[in-house]
Amino acid sequence: MSKLDEIRLAAESDLKVFARLVNPKRVYGSIHDELFDFWQYGENDNTLVLLPRDHQKSHCLAVKTAWEIVKAPWETQLYVSATADLAEKQLYAMMLYLQHLVEELVLLLNVKILDLKE
Repeated sequence: MSKLDEIRLAAESDLKVFARLVNPKRVYGSIHDELFDFWQYGENDNTLVLLPRDHQKSHCLAVKTAWEIVKAPWETQLYVSATADLAEKQLYAMMLYLQHLVEELVLLLNVKILDLKE
């Protein structure tokens, strides 16, 4: 299995790995890891997240939604927000996460191709 395949499988199978891959400069704390684990391994599809303001709740949900799209692109995702403005910002963020993921994988693939040429 190639390094690229390993990274792809890790990102598809672990929400925390996916989050750090698409947001390499963002700092996640233990509360975010707990939230990602709860979403990934929890037994209930319906959740309510109560965290103080500016604790990245919307960001984490956008990452989770992008991860769900990567895992199952044939499924429909319904993203509901308090305001249209926030929903548009989150949809734009999801698009950027997916774009960044593609760019990272292309970069890794190019590195692999360069290694093969040497």
